[in-house]
Amino acid sequence: MAIIPKIRFKIYLFLRKITLWKLRTIYGMHIGKAVRINRRANIDHTVNPQGIYIGDYTGISDATIMAHDGVKGIKADTVIGKRCHIGYAAFINCGIHIGNGATIAAGAVVIKNVPPYAVVVGNPGKVVGFSMTPEEIVEYEKQHYPEEERIPLEKLQRNYKKYFLDRKEEIKNLLR
Repeated sequence: MAIIPKIRFKIYLFLRKITLWKLRTIYGMHIGKAVRINRRANIDHTVNPQGIYIGDYTGISDATIMAHDGVKGIKADTVIGKRCHIGYAAFINCGIHIGNGATIAAGAVVIKNVPPYAVVVGNPGKVVGFSMTPEEIVEYEKQHYPEEERIPLEKLQRNYKKYFLDRKEEIKNLLR
Protein backbone atom coordinates (compact mmCIF):
# COMPACT_ATOMS: atom_id res chain seq x y z
CA MET A 1 0.00 0.00 0.00
CA ALA A 2 2.82 2.44 0.80
CA ILE A 3 4.23 2.15 -2.70
CA ILE A 4 1.33 4.01 -4.40
CA PRO A 5 2.02 7.39 -2.70
CA LYS A 6 5.69 7.06 -3.67
CA ILE A 7 4.77 6.40 -7.29
CA ARG A 8 2.36 9.36 -7.32
CA PHE A 9 5.06 11.63 -5.92
CA LYS A 10 7.59 10.50 -8.55
CA ILE A 11 5.02 11.13 -11.29
CA TYR A 12 4.36 14.59 -9.83
CA LEU A 13 8.09 15.43 -9.85
CA PHE A 14 8.42 14.17 -13.42
CA LEU A 15 5.45 16.25 -14.62
CA ARG A 16 6.84 19.35 -12.86
CA LYS A 17 10.16 18.92 -14.67
CA ILE A 18 8.37 18.51 -18.01
CA THR A 19 6.29 21.64 -17.39
CA LEU A 20 9.37 23.76 -16.64
CA TRP A 21 11.23 22.28 -19.61
CA LYS A 22 8.30 23.11 -21.91
CA LEU A 23 8.05 26.71 -20.65
CA ARG A 24 11.81 27.29 -20.97
CA THR A 25 12.62 25.38 -24.15
CA ILE A 26 9.53 25.43 -26.33
CA TYR A 27 8.09 28.83 -25.34
CA GLY A 28 11.39 30.57 -24.54
CA MET A 29 10.36 31.93 -21.16
CA HIS A 30 13.08 33.07 -18.79
CA ILE A 31 12.55 30.98 -15.65
CA GLY A 32 15.10 30.86 -12.84
CA LYS A 33 16.33 27.89 -10.87
CA ALA A 34 14.19 26.05 -8.31
CA VAL A 35 11.01 27.79 -9.49
CA ARG A 36 7.76 26.04 -8.62
CA ILE A 37 4.86 26.60 -10.98
CA ASN A 38 1.54 24.86 -10.51
CA ARG A 39 0.62 22.92 -13.64
CA ARG A 40 -2.74 24.71 -13.68
CA ALA A 41 -1.12 28.14 -13.75
CA ASN A 42 -1.97 30.14 -16.87
CA ILE A 43 1.29 31.67 -18.06
CA ASP A 44 0.93 33.58 -21.32
CA HIS A 45 2.48 31.43 -24.04
CA THR A 46 0.52 32.71 -27.03
CA VAL A 47 1.67 36.11 -28.29
CA ASN A 48 4.75 37.04 -26.27
CA PRO A 49 6.07 34.08 -24.25
CA GLN A 50 9.65 35.43 -24.34
CA GLY A 51 8.35 38.41 -22.34
CA ILE A 52 7.95 36.34 -19.16
CA TYR A 53 10.79 36.55 -16.62
CA ILE A 54 10.51 34.61 -13.35
CA GLY A 55 13.31 34.83 -10.77
CA ASP A 56 14.95 32.03 -8.80
CA TYR A 57 13.08 30.26 -5.97
CA THR A 58 9.69 31.78 -6.87
CA GLY A 59 6.46 29.89 -6.28
CA ILE A 60 3.38 30.35 -8.48
CA SER A 61 0.01 28.82 -7.68
CA ASP A 62 -2.96 28.67 -10.09
CA ALA A 63 -2.35 32.26 -11.21
CA THR A 64 -2.60 34.03 -14.57
CA ILE A 65 0.48 35.89 -15.79
CA MET A 66 0.22 37.91 -19.00
CA ALA A 67 2.86 39.31 -21.36
CA HIS A 68 0.44 40.89 -23.85
CA ASP A 69 -2.84 42.79 -23.92
CA GLY A 70 -4.95 41.71 -26.87
CA VAL A 71 -7.44 44.58 -26.53
CA LYS A 72 -4.81 47.33 -26.58
CA GLY A 73 -2.46 45.41 -28.88
CA ILE A 74 0.43 45.69 -26.42
CA LYS A 75 3.34 43.29 -25.89
CA ALA A 76 5.25 44.03 -22.70
CA ASP A 77 7.70 42.12 -20.53
CA THR A 78 6.37 40.87 -17.21
CA VAL A 79 9.10 40.44 -14.61
CA ILE A 80 8.67 38.56 -11.34
CA GLY A 81 11.63 38.85 -8.99
CA LYS A 82 13.44 36.23 -6.97
CA ARG A 83 11.83 34.46 -4.00
CA CYS A 84 8.29 35.73 -4.72
CA HIS A 85 5.03 34.00 -3.86
CA ILE A 86 2.05 34.30 -6.22
CA GLY A 87 -1.25 33.08 -4.76
CA TYR A 88 -4.20 31.15 -6.16
CA ALA A 89 -6.29 32.96 -8.82
CA ALA A 90 -3.99 36.01 -8.80
CA PHE A 91 -3.83 37.95 -12.08
CA ILE A 92 -0.68 39.77 -13.15
CA ASN A 93 -1.15 42.14 -16.07
CA CYS A 94 1.41 42.57 -18.84
CA GLY A 95 4.30 44.98 -18.33
CA ILE A 96 4.33 44.57 -14.55
CA HIS A 97 7.53 44.35 -12.52
CA ILE A 98 7.28 42.57 -9.17
CA GLY A 99 10.22 43.11 -6.83
CA ASN A 100 12.19 40.38 -5.06
CA GLY A 101 10.46 38.70 -2.14
CA ALA A 102 7.01 40.10 -2.89
CA THR A 103 3.86 38.22 -1.91
CA ILE A 104 0.79 38.45 -4.13
CA ALA A 105 -2.29 37.23 -2.26
CA ALA A 106 -4.88 34.84 -3.65
CA GLY A 107 -7.27 36.60 -6.02
CA ALA A 108 -5.22 39.81 -6.25
CA VAL A 109 -5.28 41.69 -9.57
CA VAL A 110 -1.90 43.35 -10.09
CA ILE A 111 -2.04 46.30 -12.49
CA LYS A 112 0.84 48.38 -11.07
CA ASN A 113 4.46 47.59 -10.31
CA VAL A 114 5.11 46.04 -6.90
CA PRO A 115 8.07 47.11 -4.73
CA PRO A 116 10.40 44.46 -3.26
CA TYR A 117 9.10 42.50 -0.24
CA ALA A 118 5.62 44.04 -0.50
CA VAL A 119 2.39 42.20 0.31
CA VAL A 120 -0.34 42.87 -2.27
CA VAL A 121 -4.05 42.08 -1.87
CA GLY A 122 -7.33 42.94 -3.56
CA ASN A 123 -8.77 44.02 -6.89
CA PRO A 124 -7.08 46.21 -7.95
CA GLY A 125 -4.01 45.03 -6.06
CA LYS A 126 -2.82 47.33 -3.30
CA VAL A 127 0.25 47.14 -1.11
CA VAL A 128 -0.96 46.53 2.45
CA GLY A 129 2.38 45.90 4.08
CA PHE A 130 5.82 44.39 3.81
CA SER A 131 7.03 40.97 4.83
CA MET A 132 9.89 42.53 6.83
CA THR A 133 11.12 45.91 8.03
CA PRO A 134 13.84 47.57 5.92
CA GLU A 135 16.51 46.64 8.46
CA GLU A 136 15.41 42.99 8.44
CA ILE A 137 15.47 42.99 4.63
CA VAL A 138 19.08 44.22 4.64
CA GLU A 139 20.08 41.37 6.95
CA TYR A 140 18.11 38.86 4.87
CA GLU A 141 19.72 40.02 1.63
CA LYS A 142 23.21 39.76 3.16
CA GLN A 143 22.55 36.03 3.57
CA HIS A 144 20.86 35.37 0.20
CA TYR A 145 22.17 37.81 -2.42
CA PRO A 146 25.57 38.93 -3.68
CA GLU A 147 26.39 42.53 -2.83
CA GLU A 148 25.66 43.87 -6.34
CA GLU A 149 22.07 42.52 -6.19
CA ARG A 150 21.18 43.94 -2.76
CA ILE A 151 18.77 46.84 -2.41
CA PRO A 152 20.16 49.90 -0.55
CA LEU A 153 18.64 50.59 2.87
CA GLU A 154 17.63 54.12 1.81
CA LYS A 155 15.50 52.80 -1.06
CA LEU A 156 13.89 50.20 1.21
CA GLN A 157 13.07 52.88 3.79
CA ARG A 158 11.54 55.14 1.09
CA ASN A 159 9.32 52.29 -0.16
CA TYR A 160 8.34 51.35 3.41
CA LYS A 161 7.33 54.93 4.16
CA LYS A 162 5.56 55.53 0.82
CA TYR A 163 3.59 52.29 0.63
CA PHE A 164 3.02 51.52 4.32
CA LEU A 165 3.74 54.15 6.98
CA ASP A 166 2.07 57.03 5.08
CA ARG A 167 -1.01 54.87 4.32
CA LYS A 168 -1.76 53.12 7.63
CA GLU A 169 -5.30 54.52 7.96
CA GLU A 170 -6.14 53.70 4.33
CA ILE A 171 -4.83 50.15 4.81
CA LYS A 172 -6.85 49.70 8.04
CA ASN A 173 -10.02 50.72 6.18
CA LEU A 174 -9.17 48.49 3.25
CA LEU A 175 -8.74 45.43 5.47
CA ARG A 176 -12.01 45.88 7.40
